Amino acid sequence: MESRTDCPICQDLHENCVVEKTEVDGKPFESYICFECGLTSNSYFSLDSEHLEKATENNTQLMNDLKVIDEDRGIVWFPSVINMGEKGIIYPEGVATDWYWNYAPVIDVPEDERDKYDGHDKRLAIDNPQIFGQFEFKKACQAMGVLLDDG
Repeated sequence: MESRTDCPICQDLHENCVVEKTEVDGKPFESYICFECGLTSNSYFSLDSEHLEKATENNTQLMNDLKVIDEDRGIVWFPSVINMGEKGIIYPEGVATDWYWNYAPVIDVPEDERDKYDGHDKRLAIDNPQIFGQFEFKKACQAMGVLLDDG
């Protein structure tokens, strides 16, 4: 079941965070994503959990530098990485004091350049992404086509 709640970063913008509640292995599970700042979390990222430890090991340094501890819920939030296959990928880039969102769409590879890309006819445009500010995650999602409007 989907509902809305406050984000630990964007608290002044009430109920801008989508919460999905379900069950995993017979236990309640909640996942969160804020479409203003782009932070995400879930029940597995509870403080001192194995899931949180593994996520931290696999995250980029920037993602770990930007983590937010949500004392009220007892979970940790990280910047989102949204990979939508043919639509592309949204990811944070920069350093903790100066970062932004990149949207790298999937683009066609010209036939004469395919040898540079192991023969693939499409690739992510990570060398020329669309760049969005720290609080423009929603705009990046709209550019990707996963959010259609401001609603």
